Amino acid sequence: MANETTTTSLNDYVDTLLADAIFQLLRSGVMPSKVHRESIIGFPGKAANFNKWDALASSDVQTGTEGTDYSTNKQLASSTVAGSVDEHLLMSVITDLAVNSSVENVSDGAGIILGNAMAAKLDDDLVGLFTGFSQTVCGAGTTLINDHIMAALQQLHTANAPGPFYGVFHPKQIWGPKGFSGILDTSAVASNAQNSSAAERMQSTGELGMYAGIGIDFTPEINDDVASGGDAAAGIFSHMAIGLTDKGFFNVELQRDASMRGFEIVVQGLWKEVEAVDTYGVYALSDVS
Repeated sequence: MANETTTTSLNDYVDTLLADAIFQLLRSGVMPSKVHRESIIGFPGKAANFNKWDALASSDVQTGTEGTDYSTNKQLASSTVAGSVDEHLLMSVITDLAVNSSVENVSDGAGIILGNAMAAKLDDDLVGLFTGFSQTVCGAGTTLINDHIMAALQQLHTANAPGPFYGVFHPKQIWGPKGFSGILDTSAVASNAQNSSAAERMQSTGELGMYAGIGIDFTPEINDDVASGGDAAAGIFSHMAIGLTDKGFFNVELQRDASMRGFEIVVQGLWKEVEAVDTYGVYALSDVS
């Protein structure tokens, strides 16, 4: 039969689907590139450790006296947060009829859909940590303004958080009168010349890119109705604020089900997100209603 399913065709199908899905996951995921990621793929165990070293102050450095033995010891201390991977699962059933009657390559479409779903879940898990940052700016019922962004930067720099810094917001916090486009409106540009280039970039491309040295991005996975109050839960953070243990974002297995006349696609993602250093992040809750 021309449409007979064989082991070879199934393997080819899985390879094509996996390649498309991983490409889509890496392309559409917002958060993984902005956090401290530790891959343990190919290594035993299911956890990675994220260390925070306690800083020494300038006062800890003392003036020595020539010929005199220096014996003051400043102990180096650190704390560790462990990220032990969780299993994330997704299954889809594709029938023979769907494959044989489609004018398109079903594996391509399935790979894109599955990759998007896993990328969305990964982003959702990571942005869910924003609410745990003890440092905050803006607040419920308050519209985001330039001063809030600067206040977040002040807190990060005071904590000696290492750059680069990122801000990940809900789309409503980027576009619209209560987002960055509102900050960069005509009156704001007129009163602050530093905003003019950002405003021009947003007007010409629809994207913000950078603002005040912060890489700005967005994802609809951010909750935009916190406590049913119409507020969105963004985060402004150092790349070292969040740890991500990765033991394979997208592992796929295909199983033939003859009685169903089709096959199951089972996708497994192995990761864990943790708050690594609390003071390296700022929770930016703002009104978008």
